[in-house]
Amino acid sequence: MNISPLSRLLPEVTQFLNNNSFPGFVGGKDYPAATGELIATIDPGSGNKIADIHDLAAAEVDHAVDIANLAFPAWSTLSQADRGAVLLRLADAVEQRKPIIAQIEALEAGKIEAQAEGDVQNFVDTLRYFVQLAEGVETRTKLDVAD
Repeated sequence: MNISPLSRLLPEVTQFLNNNSFPGFVGGKDYPAATGELIATIDPGSGNKIADIHDLAAAEVDHAVDIANLAFPAWSTLSQADRGAVLLRLADAVEQRKPIIAQIEALEAGKIEAQAEGDVQNFVDTLRYFVQLAEGVETRTKLDVAD
């Protein structure tokens, strides 16, 4: 069961896809490509264009990595419980929007909707699993991480 026909899309998906193009998202803000170059995303099931995304240049991607690196110290000072709470809120938010995210994923990847819903649920379950796993790590446990 492919969801390619637009008449079968959820209203939220239609509204999302009605955006002309999607810029990058860096540091909590839209980050359009400086060149204005776009990449069309295509539904492999129908061959129809889904949307345009901004084609960020290597320097723009490097800037995004720099912004992420600037955010890391603040994130790393959060307690394990606080980081876990953030990840659980993300899991809850994704799960609440599972039908919407799954339809977009089904279009983008040419998947059937049920498989895309399973993929979204797997993401949610994986976040929750690793939050729970981290809760079992004792403070005295030393985790060796390669440089």
